[in-house]
Order: sequence, then C-alpha cells, then structure tokens
Amino acid sequence: MKAGGGLMVVAMNAAAQPIGFPVPLDGFTDAFAGKPIDNAEYKKARGQLMAQIRDRQKAAIEKFKAEQLKKIPTDAPGAPPTTTGSAPAKPAAAPAPKQ
Repeated sequence: MKAGGGLMVVAMNAAAQPIGFPVPLDGFTDAFAGKPIDNAEYKKARGQLMAQIRDRQKAAIEKFKAEQLKKIPTDAPGAPPTTTGSAPAKPAAAPAPKQ
C-alpha cells in the first residue's frame, strides 16, 4: 500500500451487480510513517466535536419549531394558546361518580 497509488473496493449492489469504489492512497506513506495518535487528545477532540454537533442540532430544532409555530393560524383548532393577557381557562371538574 505504501508504493501503490490506490486500491479498488468492490461491493455488490441490491441487484447483485459488482460496484467498484476507487480509494486513493495519497498521503498513506506519510501517515503510516508518522507518530501514532494520542488517544487522550483524540478523545478530547472527539468530545468537543460531538458537543458542537449537539448544540447545532438543538439550534436547528428550535428554529424548526419556531418556523412551524409561525405557520399555524392562531384561530385553527388545536392551535397553541396565545398570550393576550387573559388567564387560561380552567378545566371543568369531573362529575362525582354515582353510588
């Protein structure tokens, strides 16, 4: 692999036909000869990346929810209550069971 320019990975698709994926080996020799990765440093960087991804997902979810709320007419059935200053209606008490 050090002297090669690339390799071909072959897989079978759903129709049982072979599909080839060329994989270049540019930089393989340098990476193979270099120093190994520090696992503690890798774990820290991976944790930071995952935290960043979670933050972006939360922001995207909040943005989506805000956009969906803008699309719902306030007089539509099942629409969220509006905050116009009036107190929310209290649910009616259930009738006492007959004995």
